[in-house]
Parts: sequence; structure tokens; C-alpha cells
Amino acid sequence: MSAHRSSRPVGTVLSREIRDLTKTRSFVIGMVISVIVNVTFIGGIAASAQSISELGHQGVAVGALVVAVAGLPIAVAFPLLGSEPMVRDQSTGANVCLLATPARPVDLVVARAVALWLPSAVIGAVMGAAVPLVFIGTGSPLGQSLPVVRLILSGAIVVPLLFLGLAMLMAELALVFSADIATAPSYVVGLAVVAGVPIASVSAGVNASAPGFFVGSCIVTAVFLLCVIAWAVRLPKEKVAMAQ
Repeated sequence: MSAHRSSRPVGTVLSREIRDLTKTRSFVIGMVISVIVNVTFIGGIAASAQSISELGHQGVAVGALVVAVAGLPIAVAFPLLGSEPMVRDQSTGANVCLLATPARPVDLVVARAVALWLPSAVIGAVMGAAVPLVFIGTGSPLGQSLPVVRLILSGAIVVPLLFLGLAMLMAELALVFSADIATAPSYVVGLAVVAGVPIASVSAGVNASAPGFFVGSCIVTAVFLLCVIAWAVRLPKEKVAMAQ
């Protein structure tokens, strides 16, 4: 019974956040742009699958980079575009009102993070599953050598979970500091992954589809999520209220 009561603040704030998020113009624009980018990208991959296969062994790394380069910019964009409700809540004093209810800071963090994360999670999962399957569906020779299961797991699970952690960190920073500061991690981490993985693959020969790379990504994502969750649980109401 107590567990049922404790889950209500999260559900209440989550429904409010989703309602506010979907009403913002930036979210609608982001959805339209994301659909256009995804359809165009998948179409381009399908049209050039045979050409990419001619790269031979490098195609394995290219397949993994396709998932990262296509999925991450969109996953970064949604937390940034969705920051508008958090800016409004801070400027109107809505955070203080919410903290006057049974809702705890961790409830606000989880609800806002999930509301911001859901669109990017869906897009990341679709991209993660679609890109390697395109190579198989087009009969590309590369499709026979791609580690399809590992690529799908990376694009559809690991990447979205990484950005769930970023969304939670963004919500925490918005509560403790400001919504403007909260967007910084998404910029930094997004650019580091999107630019760093291709550069490392080309210059250092890092194989983004290798088992070791996948395991390392899982470990980093898990540690990051645990740290962010631990901070959210320890956030006191008094500190958050004073920051508003």
C-alpha cells in the first residue's frame, strides 16, 4: 500500500510534464525535423548499402558508426528542445509549489527525465534496429558480417539508456542550478560521442562493433546511471527550494 502511494507523485508530475512538453512549439518542431531526418537517413543508407559494403572489413565499424551518428544527434536534440517547460517552471515558481506537495525532488527528476527521454528513446530504438537491418534487407554482403544483435542492442538499448541518464542529470541541474546550465552536459557528451567515435575509428582503428567496445559502453552507461540516480535520491527538498 505504501509503495502504491509513493508512486503517485511520480505519475502525477509525469503526466503534467508530458502534457506541458507536447504543447511546446519546440517539441513539435523537433518531432517534425526528426521524422524527416530519420526517413531521409534510412533511405540514404538503403540506397548506398552496396557501396558501403565495398569498404570490406571497415564496413563493420561503419555499421556501428551509422547507429551512433544517426541516433545520437536526435537523442541529444530532444532534451535540449524539451528544456522549455523546465525554464518556465523555474521562472513561474512551479517547482516550489510542486515541492510543497508530497512529491520529492527525486520524483520531479524521474518524471521530467522520462518525459524528455521517451521521444529520444523511441527514435533511438527505431534507428538502432533499422540501420543494421537495412543492410540485411538490401542483400548487401556487409549484412552477412555485421554483428546485428550487438548493433541493435547498442542502438536500441545502450544509447537510449545513456540519454536517460543525461535527461536525469539535466533535470537535477535544472532544480539545483538553472535550466540554462542543465543543457551543458547534453551538448558536451553528445558532441564527444558523435565526433569522438568516428574520429577514433578512423585515426586509432577503434572498432565500434567489437565485443569489447559494446561491453565497455554497457559498463560506462550503467555506472553513469547509478551515479545520477544516487544523486537524485539524496537531493533534499530544502536545497532545491533555496535554489529556486
